Amino acid sequence: MLRNKNRYTMNDIKSHPWFNGELPSKDEYVNDMLLRKKKVDERRERERLERLEAEGTGNSIGSYRGEDEEVMIDQFYKQLENDNIDNFPRNFWEGDLPKNFFRFNGTNLKEVYKFLISILVNEGGKLELDKEGYALYAEVPYTSAEQEEETTEQTEIGTINFQANLYIDEESKSTLVVVLKDNFTDNHEFKKFLAYITDKAKN
Repeated sequence: MLRNKNRYTMNDIKSHPWFNGELPSKDEYVNDMLLRKKKVDERRERERLERLEAEGTGNSIGSYRGEDEEVMIDQFYKQLENDNIDNFPRNFWEGDLPKNFFRFNGTNLKEVYKFLISILVNEGGKLELDKEGYALYAEVPYTSAEQEEETTEQTEIGTINFQANLYIDEESKSTLVVVLKDNFTDNHEFKKFLAYITDKAKN
């Protein structure tokens, strides 16, 4: 294909047996994709149960070990509990809704922070909570469904990096979590993860 001389022409390619091989039907393709999704869902559920079991036996104590550091949920919780709610920057959202966000009923900022910290740590994230502006910075690993078929081990192939800021929506009496990704995070994976977190927030 990359040869400068005697390169295949378009007609040569179209007449090649590989190009004219059998293709899966629409049903076969859909079934194959569903099978891949099932494997990924089963792997995620298995990891979730393993984390719960580890916490129950005291092996984890609400912590996740990243590459070189350990993120402790309790440390964040204690920081939030030690801070008076009046010290939190109560930013109010005005105008059109942002591009990427999810919403919580009510304006209990501590509970929203706790939810975000808990779910992100359980996903293997490394977190940092800005002590002044209370922005939450997160780096969350992800794996692809294609690589999951090749191995039963979780292979980290990338990270989702983003910043979450909380705003109070006075009109609906709710809290908006506005999420901004960095320029290096894959947009497709970011959208998938945002949909996952949004679903968690609804439940």
